[in-house]
Amino acid sequence: MYLDPYRSDTEVPVEHLKTQLLAWGVEAADFPRFLSHTSVRNIVLRTSRNILATFHDFRNNVGDEADDNGHEAIRLYGNPFADMDNAFYSALWANFMLCSSPTHRVPVEQMQFIPMILERFENVYPMDGTFIERYVCSSSSLVASADQVRLLEAIRVVRASDSMPKQTRRRDNQASRDKVRYEIGQVFRHKRYHYTAVITGWDVECSMNSRWIEQNLVDSLSKGRYQSFYHAL
Repeated sequence: MYLDPYRSDTEVPVEHLKTQLLAWGVEAADFPRFLSHTSVRNIVLRTSRNILATFHDFRNNVGDEADDNGHEAIRLYGNPFADMDNAFYSALWANFMLCSSPTHRVPVEQMQFIPMILERFENVYPMDGTFIERYVCSSSSLVASADQVRLLEAIRVVRASDSMPKQTRRRDNQASRDKVRYEIGQVFRHKRYHYTAVITGWDVECSMNSRWIEQNLVDSLSKGRYQSFYHAL
């Protein structure tokens, strides 16, 4: 199966690819070298590298395309508002985990992803402490000893916080019902992004940190952060 997410959401015919290869000067005898089966590992690596390249182009062209509310766009077929931050973070981990080689204990390609993964772990994804502990802190050749101690302490703090009993916040009061328009379990189609999802939770006001609010231009919305926000799948 051959796919091109930048131009279509349907499978690309093999004959079309052969025509492209001929146009690029590839002899028919060499077609198998480009169109033969490949491993799952190579497919994931290639896809993740495409995501990183897309993210790089997106950041270089910020402001060139936006909707009426100022939301930055990217040219992906059928989804001009892709979840770039989470896609980028996932692609970083995929490259870090899969680019290692049996002949090199810590290849240069793997090392370059460490700073970007750690920066996002500490600021956005503290729930991934187990992965950091298992795949980064376990190797003294990946991070300096001082950074290793700092990361382990950050993981300890997160786990201590997770183990503390959470305070119950009841949401059955009149104020909550007045501010929240939709209920858990409702299925909807997004007016701007056009995806279909189901509501799994809500907050009376935006409960995310200031970094997330700034990145997602929450304050540019008509009611800013002081309106109901929904969790959806």
